[in-house]
Amino acid sequence: MVRFIAPDTEGHYLGRLLWGTESAVNAEIVRLKAEVVKAEKALDHATPRDIRRGINCIWRICREYNISGVYGSIIELLECDENLFTAVEVTVGNSLFHVVVESDEISTQVNRHLSGEKVGRVTFIPLNRVKAPYVTYPPTSDAIPLLKKLKYSHSYHQAFSLGLFVSRAETS
Repeated sequence: MVRFIAPDTEGHYLGRLLWGTESAVNAEIVRLKAEVVKAEKALDHATPRDIRRGINCIWRICREYNISGVYGSIIELLECDENLFTAVEVTVGNSLFHVVVESDEISTQVNRHLSGEKVGRVTFIPLNRVKAPYVTYPPTSDAIPLLKKLKYSHSYHQAFSLGLFVSRAETS
């Protein structure tokens, strides 16, 4: 059975449907923005003050002086499951806040501006100077290379520390 809907009624129905969808999407955007702010505050409290100030200043320096080739800090560049947070933090340590850059020239350029402003400190990882060693892991089903559990762009693969994730305590 085909039901005929007059054009005004159909347009009105579609408008209400779209308005409801738009409201739901806007509510989700507001929720996600609040979640980002909360996560950024938690990260700020976990980061030493001088390092936090230095990292925050880097982005401003890159904009003001038109510097490209700064990718971000390790913690910004990788993703992993929440259950691996502790393993990553223990393996990488304070290197989580090291900033990956394309070359040592870029790190020198940014560092010159940072030093001049005396706003904080940052450790850079210039990709042209870092070579990831070839590592052979022990053949066991109880241990997994931690790198295989992380999500990151392979264009800065060599910047990441190598570690072994142990799945059972007796293996370690």
